[in-house]
Amino acid sequence: MNIYSFLPLIALFANLFLGFYILYIHPKNRLNQLYSLLTFSLAVWSIANFYMFNALSVSEAFFWNGWGTIGAIFTAIFLFHFSIINCNFKILINKFFFIFLLIIGFLLIFLEFTTNLITEEMNISYWGYSEIPGPLYTFLYAFIVSLVLISLIIHFLILKKSSSSKIKKQSKFVIIAFSIPLLGGVISQVITPYLNIEILPLTSTLTTITAIIIGFTVFKHNLLKPRSFGIQKKIVTMFFILLFCITFFTLFTVNIVSTELINEKNDENLRSIAESRAEHIKTYLLEQKRTTEEISCIGILKDILLMDPKISDYRNGVNQTIDRLMINVNVNDDILEISVINNKGLVIASTNPDIIGINKKNEKLFEKGINGTFIEDIHHYAEGGNKSVFGVSTPVKNEENNSIGLILIKYKIDRLYDIISDLIGLGETGEVYLVNKSGFLISPVRSYNLSYNLENLILKQKIDTKNYNFCMEHAVYDNEEIKYRHDEILICQNYRDEKVLATHIYIKEMQWALLTEIDSQEAMSSLNEMQTKLTIIFSIFAIIVLIISFFYSKTLSAPIKKLDRYSKEITEGNLDVNVDIDSSDEIGSLAKSFKKMTNAIMTHTENLENQVKIRTKELEEKIDELERFKKVTVGRELRMAELKKQIEDLKENNKLGGNQT
Repeated sequence: MNIYSFLPLIALFANLFLGFYILYIHPKNRLNQLYSLLTFSLAVWSIANFYMFNALSVSEAFFWNGWGTIGAIFTAIFLFHFSIINCNFKILINKFFFIFLLIIGFLLIFLEFTTNLITEEMNISYWGYSEIPGPLYTFLYAFIVSLVLISLIIHFLILKKSSSSKIKKQSKFVIIAFSIPLLGGVISQVITPYLNIEILPLTSTLTTITAIIIGFTVFKHNLLKPRSFGIQKKIVTMFFILLFCITFFTLFTVNIVSTELINEKNDENLRSIAESRAEHIKTYLLEQKRTTEEISCIGILKDILLMDPKISDYRNGVNQTIDRLMINVNVNDDILEISVINNKGLVIASTNPDIIGINKKNEKLFEKGINGTFIEDIHHYAEGGNKSVFGVSTPVKNEENNSIGLILIKYKIDRLYDIISDLIGLGETGEVYLVNKSGFLISPVRSYNLSYNLENLILKQKIDTKNYNFCMEHAVYDNEEIKYRHDEILICQNYRDEKVLATHIYIKEMQWALLTEIDSQEAMSSLNEMQTKLTIIFSIFAIIVLIISFFYSKTLSAPIKKLDRYSKEITEGNLDVNVDIDSSDEIGSLAKSFKKMTNAIMTHTENLENQVKIRTKELEEKIDELERFKKVTVGRELRMAELKKQIEDLKENNKLGGNQT
């Protein structure tokens, strides 16, 4: 797992958390459902990038790139759908239009998985595999970018037309949130691939910022219609966020440290193996040079080269020379044949009778070997039964140290193959092989048996890998000039398009590239195993903690809910509630205070009712007294009125009587 793959991994967790949270706060709301589908699509895109960056082969990279296409297409479709529903943009609300978009999306996904029209090939870079655009790559991203742009334009129109400050803020943050990955995606996954510029694909990674901005908008500006968030949900959410942060940063730190240690171990192992094999090869070549030089000093060789071919003893001398050469061939298993060549390039004696009399004046072995010891590259030798050999030529000199001819020895390469094929320290997939300056394989590879190598690969298989090309830079530049371009360990594709950890040694004398490689999966197996175990442990731990937090939060929220219910009952006039909360913490203290308050209210209410009854009784008595007083008063007033009337009548009668008198 490389460090760059942690970027889409962060985006994965951020989008998954946001998606589940949006559903958590209001699972039945259509907008919440659509936005959750959008975040889950982003999560699929992110996890596809994560595995593509860590893919161990081209086929695996193609597979995860297809899933990345699925995530990208559905992200665009769900964002578009969310935008027109959120902004109530009725012009585009048409189910047939959505069906049309889905048909295009599924067609593009089908083409991605079944053809090379969208992704032509996979390229391995410093962060892992990335796609090389095919003919329809532009159409795919035009489809995705168009839907995202239309979605942003819809929110921009609402931003301009709406009179609500809340809707304006919501639209503004949505535009910012999705513009960031759009811009980064266009630059890193549309423009730069066509310009052949290597840049880390940023689209899914930048959706981490999108998730943060949308989360802020949900909390701060009431986006996606959140319901009231209970204490239990808040506690579970808090535990989840805390647990996620601890888990992620622990895994991140462990991965960095362990990756560094394992890379150092792999580096040391591969470099030591490469250097060891290179030294063995150099020693082997030096041994063959010395053997050739020793044979060139045999006196009979000088004699036959100085002898006049016209004399009668010449043929006998040639036969004696051949017999002496055959002794060396029989003694040394590495030698296939030995030939003696005069100054004119003519083979005058050889253990292979088929080449006697052939002129080799124009061959490099003669041109170089007449002046000093020269080693010819490995080649197929037709005269020797079409075997793979290499030749060593060195001059034969007279007493005055002048070249009078040369000796040419064709060496078998079996022992060289034995050195290369030594698998000690290379595990189950590691291998060491040689490639010549022309880029052709000149030694067996581990993936195939020897007969298949000899027939189909050696001097036929062209090697054009990053490891080989870096190694051959030594033929052009000196070590100081290319030092900055060489990592101790390369992560690249090998001749089978598999992802490997690789290093190289340049064998200058032969212009050979000694390549040492091991499959990335095997090299990092201990790290992957440790990461898997840690992930399982942390996942189990996370599940346990979340379950505990759920029940713990329930124990906290349950008495609070009871108190809320009791308060509502009291509000409705029912004071006879039984507060049955028994806890020794603050909630228990609150419940006791609540119970005391209820009892106090009940006592006060009862006292008030008693006082009201007493006052009512006193009032009734007063009213009765007043009634009686009223009756007495009214009776007196009636009698007074009657007396007054009688007096008036008497006065009237008296007046009448006086007049009569």
